Amino acid sequence: MEGKGGYNGPVAHGITLGKEEEAELAAEKEWLEEHIDGIAHTLLPPALADQIRSLGEQIDALIEADKPMNALAAIRLSGGYFSRQARDAALRASYLDHSWAQIGEALGISKQAAWERYGKFRPERTSE
Repeated sequence: MEGKGGYNGPVAHGITLGKEEEAELAAEKEWLEEHIDGIAHTLLPPALADQIRSLGEQIDALIEADKPMNALAAIRLSGGYFSRQARDAALRASYLDHSWAQIGEALGISKQAAWERYGKFRPERTSE
């Protein structure tokens, strides 16, 4: 899926993260692997863990299908969980020319809060 501004979805997209963002994502992944994956089976029933993973995958599928506003609505209903998907959906919605007011409304926050939270990840478009 090739979008405006080179956005290719949540995993392999044309958005270049800075060193700080890359380090943050790496640290989050490491923390989850070291602290959560090892004990998740003792804290969560396997069926519940599978449902949570499935929900994350379904949100990713909405983003990849160019339905980021639907993904943002699902994230809002989740109570704001799925932070990576929220960022990816907000960026995708922005590249599809949804306003930050619309993105904020979908998440239940102001347009300013949406832009401050997710707009910093969006590089400026370059002329082609």
